[in-house]
Amino acid sequence: MEILIEKEGVSLTFEPTQNYMRLLFKGSVSDDDYKAVFNMGLEKSIELNCHRLLLDHRKAGYVSMSARAWLVVKWIPETKRRIPEQTHRKTAILSSSHILHKTGMNYILEAVSKNTSQQTRYFSDEEAALAWLLSE
Repeated sequence: MEILIEKEGVSLTFEPTQNYMRLLFKGSVSDDDYKAVFNMGLEKSIELNCHRLLLDHRKAGYVSMSARAWLVVKWIPETKRRIPEQTHRKTAILSSSHILHKTGMNYILEAVSKNTSQQTRYFSDEEAALAWLLSE
């Protein structure tokens, strides 16, 4: 596992042997850190030709609505512009049980599904999430 970026409350790592990234939320995240991690994810996704993401949201803390809005208004369109639409992208989400986190995640995923061809699924079990993520 290679650490790509680590900030307070969130980290992004790369698993080269299985070619996937893990975005791990482990507390509250500032707007600047949130943007830094997602921007690094986009850059590394392109650089490493890695289009599989395990998003672990189970221990997520506070993320502001302005950070989430930035993701929808700025980051998703930038991703769409820079990654060809025919690229096979998958995201497996280990979801938080907190209702506000689920609501925020649903808001983001609705924007992703409207603007990309990315496959996304929710899981409660990490083993099942990885099995789906790594399948063809």
